[in-house]
Amino acid sequence: MLEGTHDFATYGAALSKGSFPRETTRFIHKISVTPGRPSLDPCYDPQSSRLQFWDITIKGSSFLYKQVRRTVGALVALAQGRISLDDVKYMLENPSPHNWNSRVESAPPHGLFLLRVEYPQHVLSMENLQSDDDTNKLKAESVENNSDIDVRQKSQEE
Repeated sequence: MLEGTHDFATYGAALSKGSFPRETTRFIHKISVTPGRPSLDPCYDPQSSRLQFWDITIKGSSFLYKQVRRTVGALVALAQGRISLDDVKYMLENPSPHNWNSRVESAPPHGLFLLRVEYPQHVLSMENLQSDDDTNKLKAESVENNSDIDVRQKSQEE
């Protein structure tokens, strides 16, 4: 249900007062939930043997601030029976920070990490890198020329 293109305004953090509106439509390529394992061997952390661990992977082009933490929180609340699938659907189909279900807690930041950054192959091709270098050289020359002009203008004014 959460995969694909959606307006995730409900799943992103509310804007602070006075901040500019932002685009909240995002594309989620894939969400997977698989059995996980503790970071430490149970012999070093005996309490972990009494817990269930799950790996939740969310693959997308970009994310809103706190979107992943809130999505994981919604999945956990759903699994624990605190909310229903209809609640998740409502939050997705009625995008607004005001429609966040109060029975859902955002996942804490510890334990969440960026796994990988992927770029399409054409972005990393040598031709693109070369053209970027040429563009950067032009920008650098332009900056140098502008600073020369600024200096001359100041010295002529003085």
